Amino acid sequence: MNDWLVYVIGYPGCGKTTAMRKAIGWDDILDQEVENKPFAHTIYPSGLVEIGKAREPYGGTDTLALNVQPAVVKWLAEIDVPVVVGEGDRLANKKFFDSVANKGRHLAIVHIKCSELIARKRAWERGSRFNESWLKGRISKVDSLVEWYEGTDVLHTLDGGANPVHIGNELKSIIEGLNG
Repeated sequence: MNDWLVYVIGYPGCGKTTAMRKAIGWDDILDQEVENKPFAHTIYPSGLVEIGKAREPYGGTDTLALNVQPAVVKWLAEIDVPVVVGEGDRLANKKFFDSVANKGRHLAIVHIKCSELIARKRAWERGSRFNESWLKGRISKVDSLVEWYEGTDVLHTLDGGANPVHIGNELKSIIEGLNG
């Protein structure tokens, strides 16, 4: 099977959602179709499928129920789409990534790397007010995933301090490279 899951991780405020929106393209964002079964996922005119849906202030997998992981793993094993994308905290864990790989889908984890200070500043500017212990947990979770996959061909790191259009274009190149 040559099917891929491209999953974007990073600290809250690092630009995951912005990069995904830029990578997919504005016209596709406006012309999306959201399916709600077996869980919310978005189908774009290009054929790309995203886990979750656009929503303010937090979209992507953050729109899904907390217990959605088994349904997503099962669905990814059954859906006939070459590349599925996702971003956000909800599914960003080693158990999910291992389950997806064990079901035969290739994995590309894209880490948008920025400093904790930059991520906090961006989150504050967009109006996010995180509980400090929750934020520290998310930062630790991302750091652990990066450490686990560092040095493998699964992990792709993008400079989160770069211009958001540049980050989106880099993510788009990764997605298109896998979509062949």
